[in-house]
Amino acid sequence: MNNIAFISYLRALAIIAVVLIHVTGINLKEEYGYMTILNNSMMWAVPIFLMISGYLLLGNPTENKRHHDRLYKFIMPFVFWNVFYFVVYQFLSSQYTVTERLSLFLEGFYSASHLWYLVLYIQLIILVPVINSCFINRSFDQMKLLLLIIGISIVQMFLEKHSFIHVINIFNPYILMVLLGYIFKVYRIKINLLLSFSIVLTLIVLGTCINRYYNSNIAFHYLSPINLLLAVFIFLTVQNIVFKKENSIVRLVSVHSFGIYLIHFIILEVLNHFVVINATNCLIIVLVVLTSSLLAAIVLSKIPYLKKIV
Repeated sequence: MNNIAFISYLRALAIIAVVLIHVTGINLKEEYGYMTILNNSMMWAVPIFLMISGYLLLGNPTENKRHHDRLYKFIMPFVFWNVFYFVVYQFLSSQYTVTERLSLFLEGFYSASHLWYLVLYIQLIILVPVINSCFINRSFDQMKLLLLIIGISIVQMFLEKHSFIHVINIFNPYILMVLLGYIFKVYRIKINLLLSFSIVLTLIVLGTCINRYYNSNIAFHYLSPINLLLAVFIFLTVQNIVFKKENSIVRLVSVHSFGIYLIHFIILEVLNHFVVINATNCLIIVLVVLTSSLLAAIVLSKIPYLKKIV
């Protein structure tokens, strides 16, 4: 296996965690229980995806040449799925008028809650050439610009009140996770797997206790120190595991992870209209949503034109 094959396992783990977050969160009650713990302790998925992007995109001399193609690849799904979810939600719910729903969309540029990540990712893709130029060309002026971006990002991370990006802002703290992925590529960090597993488990227990005490999600907020450490140790753990061969199912889930992310929410919404999702059946629902989304993504990827939206 090549030296980045572990990325498939990380990506598959992360998309399963995303589906689990949304399944357990769709009917989350106020009381702290099994579904809340599952929901909270999977928040490392977003940082993992961003670290993967940093690992693959940064420090790559050919990436800047493909920048426009990569940006175009995400613009198409962004337009299609925002229109799709806008129309579906308007049809399924009379809570908002078309004008009110359009106003809500313009606040964050996403029509379904999970699409906030697509907005974020497009912002980061726009920044990739700037960051790459700093690393590849070693330009002092560009390095100063990057340090300024990082500095403002750190300040904003401490001022951030919500986990979602509500406005277009290139100085967003999520860029730090992308840079971490690059660091883990340049400096291959060896770690004892048993120690790493123990740290991951300890962080989950610690975060769960903090959340239980405060009755909130502060410990596993996307930008919280505990969640970032959790993502770092999960990344390093998988990176240090020697996989003799790549599992075909893992490979399939990894390849279609973007399509699963885009599609799974509508499948979950439909299921939620017919089934009461609770602690008893939530893991079964995760399996159903994940499998259905994967099959839908595979089918769409085989159809001319439609393959561009997944």
